[in-house]
Amino acid sequence: MKRGDAGRVQAGLGQTMASPGEPRRALAREEVADQQRPPQSVHIERQFDAERLNNVLNHESVYQFVHGAPVGKMDLTAVAQDHANVVLMGEHGGMIFNPIQAGIWEAHTHVVPEGRGKWAVGMATECLKWMFCRTNALEIITRLPKGNIRAKALARRFGFRPMFVNPRGWIMDHQLVPAEIVSLTIQEWMTSAPSLVEAGEVFHRRLAEEFARHGKMEKPHPDDATHDRFAGLAFEMAAGGQPFKAQVFYHRFAAVADYLPFVVINESPLTIDIQSAILIIKPDGDFWCPVVR
Repeated sequence: MKRGDAGRVQAGLGQTMASPGEPRRALAREEVADQQRPPQSVHIERQFDAERLNNVLNHESVYQFVHGAPVGKMDLTAVAQDHANVVLMGEHGGMIFNPIQAGIWEAHTHVVPEGRGKWAVGMATECLKWMFCRTNALEIITRLPKGNIRAKALARRFGFRPMFVNPRGWIMDHQLVPAEIVSLTIQEWMTSAPSLVEAGEVFHRRLAEEFARHGKMEKPHPDDATHDRFAGLAFEMAAGGQPFKAQVFYHRFAAVADYLPFVVINESPLTIDIQSAILIIKPDGDFWCPVVR
């Protein structure tokens, strides 16, 4: 996304204020309370066609808060087709990520009324995981326009930290308004992101099955949710096409937690030596072990 396109996507994490005529503050408080409940399971996918994105952006409850200075129907076809950007969409909306520099991305979120609350939390959960596990993302930045309590509540839920206030960071009714700039680093995200522990547990179960297939048993180690979290993180990254990123962040943990490192020994097919076994990761994200030790 070019800098000029940013004016066509004036939306931070948790965007979408109430539409005209709604009791804005009461509705926003209700949605903020809904955001604190467990997230809804949401399916997202990367889009290179802007049809669904344009439908959300041009929805009457969204358009006035995202079109920026230009007027007229929004069309972000060029943004979606540009592979430098990542457009992730679900049933009721999604997120656009545009790169600021290597490893640093800016997020823009758009959700129609039917998806606000738990669905939006579930959608953002999946989008952040997608970015941190499938791209080079190390930090995600977003803007919180003055007065948008939905945006602030959602950002707080995900651990975004304030950086500074840009006094000209947003456009509302053709006027520049302040926006708080907030940041979420991968180190902060990985310590609390949902599903990583479960991913680690699934990985260890599959590894036990592979050992059993070879007629062997892996050397047992105590149940350790922290190890499951970082093993899950590493496997999600490796299966998501980021094996060397997985290696860096797993080793960061393993070095101070007294676990053994792993080595990427081949990229195609992706082959990893975890000391106790060699894993070949399949395109569908599963794996098999040609060797166990």
